[in-house]
Amino acid sequence: MVYTGVPSRGCYLCRSRKIKCPGYPVLAKTHFRPYTEIRKPVRKETSHSSSSSSNDEEEYLFNHWGAYAAYTADAASSPLDSTIKITLQDAASCHFLSNWVLLSPPGTNRGIFEFLLPISRHAAQGSPFHLAFKACSLSSFARRGLDPAVERQAISFYVKALAATSDALSRPSVATCDATLATVMLLAIYEIQSASTHGIQGWSFHVSGSMQLMNSRSWKRLDTDLGMGIFVAVRVKLILLGLLQGKTPPTSSEWWGKGTFKDRYALVGLHLTTKTTEMRNELENLLDLDCATLDDFDQLSVIMAKCQALEEHFRKWPDTLPEYFKFGIAAWIHASSANPAEMEALPGPVHSYRGPWVGGIWSMVRTSRVILVNSMFRCSALIHQRTDLQSLPEYATLAQRCADVISEAMAGVPYHLGWFRNRTALLPTMPSFACGQDGTESSLAAFLALLPLTTMQDHDFATEDQRLFAKGRLQFMAHQFGLRSAAFAEKSTGLTPSTKILQDYDSRSAQRWRRLRLPVTEVDVAETLQNEYALGPTTEPEEDGRDTFGSVTQSTELTIHSRSQWGDRAQPPEKGPC
Repeated sequence: MVYTGVPSRGCYLCRSRKIKCPGYPVLAKTHFRPYTEIRKPVRKETSHSSSSSSNDEEEYLFNHWGAYAAYTADAASSPLDSTIKITLQDAASCHFLSNWVLLSPPGTNRGIFEFLLPISRHAAQGSPFHLAFKACSLSSFARRGLDPAVERQAISFYVKALAATSDALSRPSVATCDATLATVMLLAIYEIQSASTHGIQGWSFHVSGSMQLMNSRSWKRLDTDLGMGIFVAVRVKLILLGLLQGKTPPTSSEWWGKGTFKDRYALVGLHLTTKTTEMRNELENLLDLDCATLDDFDQLSVIMAKCQALEEHFRKWPDTLPEYFKFGIAAWIHASSANPAEMEALPGPVHSYRGPWVGGIWSMVRTSRVILVNSMFRCSALIHQRTDLQSLPEYATLAQRCADVISEAMAGVPYHLGWFRNRTALLPTMPSFACGQDGTESSLAAFLALLPLTTMQDHDFATEDQRLFAKGRLQFMAHQFGLRSAAFAEKSTGLTPSTKILQDYDSRSAQRWRRLRLPVTEVDVAETLQNEYALGPTTEPEEDGRDTFGSVTQSTELTIHSRSQWGDRAQPPEKGPC
């Protein structure tokens, strides 16, 4: 450039040359290459294989991460030697382990995904587990906004892992091994982070597959710590899937609730939550029968009684817990905000737990209680043939009980979403993860908060501030923790259980029950006789002067059923098409 007579304020070279300095390049956007490679001639080829393009992208990511690591090291002015270098894959692996692999305290197995550590040490290069682990690591690391190429690389590894896993499942000797089941669990984690299917459908697909694989394995696998750790992780995913979507396990809850857990208090809570999914699924199946009978209608009272008994067990469960499993009140929030969606905690108590595992059990228990109350409302509405929630006889008792449970669940959300990251002195213990420093902010803890937030964001007995708070926290999880599936979970279709009651009223079983139990009134008989007279009498009229209308009315009156507003049961129809 032309020298204007003003000394340059840029670098030394530009000042000596007396030209305008363009400024320092951004190291994070600089593509470093060895000098020898720059001097090499470039051979123009007409076609490139997929392997060469993949290698070029990996080389770009490696060089790109090297520039980013050097830039962050200079910015942090760390006293460490600048010659220490960390590869992109190592940094991504550490980031993933520090967010998802929770180590259990000594003498317990309250950890989650600990089985990934021994399997990763023995996984071969290119194996399904190795590919799935790289996909999850890069996907977890991509939330830092490093570069879109990192996420593209994660998708590439995920596609390769799907193909390799499909091939492994086709071989019976490999399908039931520990590494294959762990691979399916990693694929489920990837779907939670990426939400490639716009929601939790992909996660649900992989969790269902892991349940089928676990059901086909031998119980001898549980004799080892590795096998038991996999079983516990699958069981937790099973419960979360059942509470979110109402899917039941392939076997009964007795099979999944066997004493394979060192912590019997958590085992009882998990067993009760599994029974909750069975109760809700039993009600859903009852409302979708092709030919519902009056005996099926009586099952509504049976299901409602079971839900009441199960909810009573949940209410008594905290009284049996030791001190380390109970929650504590770490602080009270007195200030409120005009926008609850942006608050980290609602006004009221803030609960603390001894680790994300204990907090996750409490979240499942509270969500199960809300689901049981919803089921009781639905059964009562069908029995009394009402669609107005407030007109049910159980409304006053169940409404207050449900509101209290929702308030407790909202008080436990700040613990899972990092409210204690700057308030560690208020916690009794710090959770320990497989990599990095101990901390309270992790993707695993946030994922355990997805269940109560999704269930209570559109509940009838939640306040408007609680609904806005739940929706805001779901968006916070999607952007801050990289759990993009939470952004799709916040979209609801209506309030619960009032919306479900309206859907139940129009179900196939409810419509048939109304036809079977509909009492015959004088208006119905009058319309029937009018139609018969219009077509002409088929028999000779009676000559004794009796009141035919009155006799027919008297003979066709039905007594009212004592348990409902519908008429007493008639004789069940013969089996045949409805």
